Amino acid sequence: MSQVRIGEWKALTSPLNVREVLYLDDDLYAATEGGLFQIKDGEYRTFTTIEGILGVDLSAIGVDHKSQLWLGGALPFGFVQIYDPEKEITVNSFDFGLSEIYDIRMLDSLAFVFFQDGQDVGIMKFLYDEGWEYRDSFRNFQQGIGTINCFIPNDSTLFLGTDNGIWVGDLKNNLKDPNQWSLIQGDIDMEITSLALTDSSLVFSSKTAIYSY
Repeated sequence: MSQVRIGEWKALTSPLNVREVLYLDDDLYAATEGGLFQIKDGEYRTFTTIEGILGVDLSAIGVDHKSQLWLGGALPFGFVQIYDPEKEITVNSFDFGLSEIYDIRMLDSLAFVFFQDGQDVGIMKFLYDEGWEYRDSFRNFQQGIGTINCFIPNDSTLFLGTDNGIWVGDLKNNLKDPNQWSLIQGDIDMEITSLALTDSSLVFSSKTAIYSY
């Protein structure tokens, strides 16, 4: 027979399925199906609900200008959690009853979160003003957009990579209005699988090639 001592309980999860990875200073963090995985000073560790993670099945991760991690929950628990891994505390959390968080993108005092809510998808906007606050949600798109696969923001624009090319929305406009989204013209009539921004161009990929616009 074995004995279990009080205080020795641990959450037994598997971090083998890695969804997304980032570096914070010299440490590596990964969103996995078994929690927040960390490699720090050559040591491996997994943060779970024991350390305050809201859900162990994570689908997305980001880092803000305060060196705080943003964690997104996988299906069916689409939470957003701002977490300080050094202090092992939750700075803030947002639970809107969403199905899944697909991606998190940070821009200094702005944050954008790509989510699924039942059969719908959308993008939430957060603003930093002495703390992170939810500000808006965009989920009404033109029918011609098709399926949204990815997105990337800059300070003025949201770019959507879809089955039917790249669509853009000006953040100064009311992006709740489907008519405020427009298709980038040119020879981009293809399914977009990823998006990235450089100082001078928009880089995107299809299933077979990488392009610069």
